[in-house]
Amino acid sequence: MRELTDEGQDDTGDARVDEALRALETLDRVPVHQHADVIDDVHRALQDRLAADPTAESPPTDAGPGDVPPGDLRADAEG
Repeated sequence: MRELTDEGQDDTGDARVDEALRALETLDRVPVHQHADVIDDVHRALQDRLAADPTAESPPTDAGPGDVPPGDLRADAEG
């Protein structure tokens, strides 16, 4: 398991998670009484990302040349 540190922290590999976590970097620039709002926003964004359907967001990238998604008009026209 990777330990998170302040030095050279890598991206998570998920742009939406990275964006949410970057909001935490603003905590040192906002008044303390606004910290809870920032943290709540980050928490909500991370929960939304976890609840999202991963298959609905991007098509598979490993489809072979014979693989045609359902409803693909090119396949209907060729066959």
